[in-house]
Amino acid sequence: MRHFAALVAGTAVWIGLSAAAAAECSGPSVLDCDMAGQTVGVLDLNGSEIVSIDLSAATVGDLGLANTKIHAMNAKAAQLTNADFSYSEIVSINAEEAVLTEASFTGAKIVAGNLAGADLTRADFSGAKLVRADLSNAHLAGANLKGAKFVSVDWTGADLSGATWSDGRLCADGSLGRCQ
Repeated sequence: MRHFAALVAGTAVWIGLSAAAAAECSGPSVLDCDMAGQTVGVLDLNGSEIVSIDLSAATVGDLGLANTKIHAMNAKAAQLTNADFSYSEIVSINAEEAVLTEASFTGAKIVAGNLAGADLTRADFSGAKLVRADLSNAHLAGANLKGAKFVSVDWTGADLSGATWSDGRLCADGSLGRCQ
């Protein structure tokens, strides 16, 4: 048993979580997860209900938030490449200036999302619904928006070059603020 405890403790250090952070950022119900500014290899919260999570300026190598309900998330200036938000419901997110390249938002519902200036290159929003979202100056080059629904979304200055628009057409290079 002692070897198992050492292995678990070693794993927590390897993925960048202190024991206290691992405790507050795990389980099916997460009240307040504060990982601001931390570097983490793996953070698997798939299927959880999260009241509040702060990943501002954090770097997470493998972030699993699929099938998750998130009430409030701060990911401002975070590095969350390849994050999985598929089929999640996000009530409030601030991911301004975040790096979310190749992230999956497939089938997700985002309400009150600030993604202004975020790098969403090759992100997958297929079948997603965005309501009251700010995507101004976001980089969505090569993103998949097929089948997505948008309600009150600010696209001002968003780079949609090579993105697949919600109706399936390919946006031309230089598409800024709208798919051309």
